[in-house]
Amino acid sequence: VGWVKGRLIAAPVSRTNRRLHWSRLRGQAIGALLLDFAKAFPSVSLESMWAVLRAQGWPEERVRALSRLHEDMRQVIVIGNERFPGPARDSGLWTGSGASTVLLLCLLDVLAECLFARPEFVRDDDDASDLESFADDYAVLLRQLRHAGIFKDLLFTFWSWSGIGPSYSKTVLVLSEAAWPERDEWRARFWPSLQVGKE
Repeated sequence: VGWVKGRLIAAPVSRTNRRLHWSRLRGQAIGALLLDFAKAFPSVSLESMWAVLRAQGWPEERVRALSRLHEDMRQVIVIGNERFPGPARDSGLWTGSGASTVLLLCLLDVLAECLFARPEFVRDDDDASDLESFADDYAVLLRQLRHAGIFKDLLFTFWSWSGIGPSYSKTVLVLSEAAWPERDEWRARFWPSLQVGKE
């Protein structure tokens, strides 16, 4: 998860498109969930974040320092010596601290590890990963209809304790041509308002 040296932001999209293209040529019924997290950092459960950092082996003094910087999650803008309140947490402009991306990626790494702990999903080997990501943008390859339900369960369990869940309006499911006739069943495995498109 996160930035990989030499990988461009478009790499997850191009790799996912390539996988969908090959599935069409082979007549495979697969889907790709283009997952957008809703206000990812502002929705983080701080208690869960500190627990994850400790479990990942971060030194206790760093966890304590970060927790002191994020006690109330309020932003302040400083211009000169004057302090002004930052944007509201739910404004869409709220990004957290300068460390927010790293901290968010530490949490999202738990979701990736849970996904790859399942035998149905393939870890990244540069050609056949079932999870493509760049920072907090995810593309999850679903090789079978039943994988949609498995991933949804993982995602919603992750959401329940981390505070990070899907944006219902920005997440899209892209289906191969062979999967398109079952689009209503694919959508039903996630949520009724999920946007579904054909590759």
